[in-house]
Amino acid sequence: MRRSRRTHIATSLFAIAQLGASVADAQTAVTVPARTAWFDTGVDVVAGQRLSIPATGQWSTGGTNPQTVSADGWATISVPTLLAPRLPLGALVGRIGRRAFLVGAHYQGRPAVGGRLFLSMNDTQEGFGDNQGSLHVA
Repeated sequence: MRRSRRTHIATSLFAIAQLGASVADAQTAVTVPARTAWFDTGVDVVAGQRLSIPATGQWSTGGTNPQTVSADGWATISVPTLLAPRLPLGALVGRIGRRAFLVGAHYQGRPAVGGRLFLSMNDTQEGFGDNQGSLHVA
């Protein structure tokens, strides 16, 4: 059952990306877990086509004193070993091909490159094991 729902969501998101519509326009939702580096959305984005990614919820990078944060992450904290080093720790980031970009609470734009869309918390590669929570992308 879970596999079937995931396939349906991926198919719906693919159709939405092809039409250049917002995920919210079709009321389709995915959950991006804090413990998964580069969650595969199943969406293939066309270069130059409008893409809208709204995100809500809270997650935490874990550690000894975990603090929750929104999709915008901690704006004043960046670490050279993050998945996207110049972007905030804990932020929702996207990747199409090799290019990472800030999604935050709401990304809207026309990606310069096409390809599969992956979403992730911006954390160090080895830091995902103690992360908590998830974000709702709809």
